Amino acid sequence: MGVEDNYYQIPGLTATSTFYEWVTKENTDIIPKLNRVTIYGASAGDGNIGITIGSTGNSYDAGDLIVSLNPTISGITISGDLRVNGSLFHGGNSADNPFVSTITRIMTGTGVTASDIFTVGDVVRGVSVGFPNERGGITFAIADKEENSKTTLGVVKETAVTYVDVVTEGFINGLSGLTQGGLFYVSATGPGTFVTNKTTTVGQVVQPLIVGMGISSGIVLNQLGTVVADVGITGPAGATAQPTDPIFVSRNQMINGNYDVWQRGTVFAGLTASNRYLADRWAHFTDPLSISSGGGPRYSASQFAFAAGQQEVAGDPVYYMGVTFEHGASGTTGFHSSGDSGVSGYFMGIENRLENPERFLGETIRIDGYIKGSTGCTLDFYLRRSHNGVTYDIEEVGSSHFISSDWKAFGSDHIVGPLGKTASLNPTEGYVAIGVKINELPTGNSIDLANFRVFSAQGATLVGTPFREKTNPEEERLKCSRFYQRTYALDESDGDVTTFTFFEPNFSPIRLNVSPTPGITSGKATQSENYYKFPVEMIKAPKTLVFYSPQSGVSGDAYNRTARLDMRLSSGTQGFMGQQRVHTAGAPTISTTLKAKGVIFNILSGAVVLDEIYLNYVADSDFSL
Repeated sequence: MGVEDNYYQIPGLTATSTFYEWVTKENTDIIPKLNRVTIYGASAGDGNIGITIGSTGNSYDAGDLIVSLNPTISGITISGDLRVNGSLFHGGNSADNPFVSTITRIMTGTGVTASDIFTVGDVVRGVSVGFPNERGGITFAIADKEENSKTTLGVVKETAVTYVDVVTEGFINGLSGLTQGGLFYVSATGPGTFVTNKTTTVGQVVQPLIVGMGISSGIVLNQLGTVVADVGITGPAGATAQPTDPIFVSRNQMINGNYDVWQRGTVFAGLTASNRYLADRWAHFTDPLSISSGGGPRYSASQFAFAAGQQEVAGDPVYYMGVTFEHGASGTTGFHSSGDSGVSGYFMGIENRLENPERFLGETIRIDGYIKGSTGCTLDFYLRRSHNGVTYDIEEVGSSHFISSDWKAFGSDHIVGPLGKTASLNPTEGYVAIGVKINELPTGNSIDLANFRVFSAQGATLVGTPFREKTNPEEERLKCSRFYQRTYALDESDGDVTTFTFFEPNFSPIRLNVSPTPGITSGKATQSENYYKFPVEMIKAPKTLVFYSPQSGVSGDAYNRTARLDMRLSSGTQGFMGQQRVHTAGAPTISTTLKAKGVIFNILSGAVVLDEIYLNYVADSDFSL
């Protein structure tokens, strides 16, 4: 190892060293070492590089030369790949503000003063045309439609004569109107601004922009927005979709709003002001009830079928309800609530009834559907609630809806207010009704109703509803069966003969068996008891249950298939065990015990042990009229 090694240390001389040692020290150690060292001055140049020469004035040894990058570097141009083998930290406005920001500088062009147009806090978007009139390819952002929302850049942080600095992501300060933790959106109506509430207008864009960190600072998110879709009554027939708002309850709560089920009949002609049910869950309601048929309103209501392949009403409905106002009472218009004094006139409506008058209390509901009818007429919608089926409250829903000869979609939002009546709640008679007010229709005018729905959203206004789905008539029938149910098929009428042949019942009637176990009715022994469970538990024990023979259609009787006769006609015939059937003319053949869950059929006469009995029934537990 010699002097060529930078770590080589020249050994010292002593008083006893020889002359040769002195000469060797100079010629082989000292002189070569010194000849290898040249000291030059050094400077930092553009200030991005730091230079330090070791001296007694710093911590470095004399002769040391320290070269380093300064903490702040500016004016660097990289013409090739940049490889970083360590951490690369970007951002930080200062040591007191370590938040990261991504800032884009938009040059505004010669002669254009951006500061005269844009200010700190403006929300801007890029434009591909109009330079320089649009101030360097940017203009005020607005979320009025998707194509504008896609070009949102961010929030202006600084303006100058020749440029605008825009925070496209990360920290920003110097704003106003923010709140800690608040979420702010690009405005869909005010160009260049942000707002606290997201838009609910169809076609506009919900675009999150800033999360507030205080009243003047926040984090720019600048996320892609979501277009508010028209997923309601204008959607394609039969389509399905999910609501865009998480608070939205995507379940139609109206029963038989599509008029699939007509168990009480399909034609109701020449009806006076008396209250009655029409299509299932739909009722005609009038107050006061004492309006005479000659001077008061008279109407008809019927089931009508859509033409196959129609496209005017979404959801591919099969039926609709037509109502014709045959006769009106002149000068008698306006709402009338039971129990109110000093109110003249009458109230008349077609309404859909649901359980529980407090069902929508304090909620926002949306009612929508389709209407057509006599041109120039207007219709009002209402909400009627009763605790006991007698007294009630009425609230108007939305404004008047003009109708025409073509199907027209409508929708109304309504906040359900408190109940004013003090009657105690009767769970089996209290209801809420959603209806169409028809007493102001001129005589001879008609309306058609189709595809009604009601949705609710707790504490918020609905922004849309799912696309209309094609309903399943049997599913709607099951929902209706809680109030009114029959064994007959939907296309069969009460009292129809429901047999394949004279002797063979079809699948409509139920079957009872006469067992050897006797029953007890009013303390008297009967031939047999049959416990029949309803397919759907009813709201209460039926008010009425009428049964029919499927072989003859006679009410109050059943068909004894074993005897091949109605039970009332089987007296004198014999069963399998040789027993003789007995029936007294005019006496009942079957009695019933009615429950909400089902009915007990007590065989009284016209049958013996091992006989098979078939019957159809109609059970009514509906709200009082």
